[in-house]
Amino acid sequence: MIDARGASVAVSLNGRTNVAFDGLSITGAADTGLLLGPRARNVSVTNVTVAGNGGSGIVVQGTSDGLRIDGSAITGNGAYGIVHYAADNTDQIITRNTIADNGWRKDGGVYSGWNGRILTGEVAHNRVFNNGVNGGEGRSHGLYHDQGQAGSALKIHDNLIHDNPRGAGILAKSSTEIYRNVIFRNADAGLSLGQNRGIDVTYRVYDNEFYDNNGGVLQHQKGNGSITLELRDNVFHRNGKRAAIIIADSIGKTVTGNRVSNDARAETGTRTGTTTNQPTGGTVQEASGMRPESVR
Repeated sequence: MIDARGASVAVSLNGRTNVAFDGLSITGAADTGLLLGPRARNVSVTNVTVAGNGGSGIVVQGTSDGLRIDGSAITGNGAYGIVHYAADNTDQIITRNTIADNGWRKDGGVYSGWNGRILTGEVAHNRVFNNGVNGGEGRSHGLYHDQGQAGSALKIHDNLIHDNPRGAGILAKSSTEIYRNVIFRNADAGLSLGQNRGIDVTYRVYDNEFYDNNGGVLQHQKGNGSITLELRDNVFHRNGKRAAIIIADSIGKTVTGNRVSNDARAETGTRTGTTTNQPTGGTVQEASGMRPESVR
């Protein structure tokens, strides 16, 4: 166990390479639990608990290629669970973790479960819930792929993302491939896209299930950059007052094979990775200033 006992940072790596953490608990920092500074490459965090730190659990402050966070619990930290501040990180693998109950600080920051920009990597097979509990309203999300990452090839797949009380299940401003996630009971939309400013972005969104969110898929204003969206073979159940799918006419899009129902989700057991056949029907409503694409 590594207990910072109120020090600012529990563990700091700057310029270190080929470092492995396995089976540890990192706690008690006034700010950051594990800090990866510039050039801290090929770091693995396996079966580690990063919890009870006053700031973020894991911070990637500079370029740290070859990061692995696997089978760990990043829970109960005051700010983000995991945050990438640099935009050019490659080979980032965040898998099979519990990322929960982060963002309890009451200073109004944007405290998502994960927040940042990844050039190449995967966020997969995680359970992400109850993050941003005291974060900015509508700005603290389960997973937040932030803006400014041109040419990103990040994949977000096979996650359970639910009950995040201050924002969307996923907010993606940079290019992202999003598939086979189950996204439910988030305060905002299950998936928000866009807000990409001057960056051209491409989203591929398929085989996900959305239910009991405040809207299924919501595309925000795009800025000067273009948006290309593939939205196919997703399932939507009873996603609050908003429509299941709200996207603008002004983007390039392919929308096919999605199923929409105003009925409650049929509980057939928790699953991640497959989309079951559900009843079709329901409506896609108009939104002020935007005309949603028809579901077909």
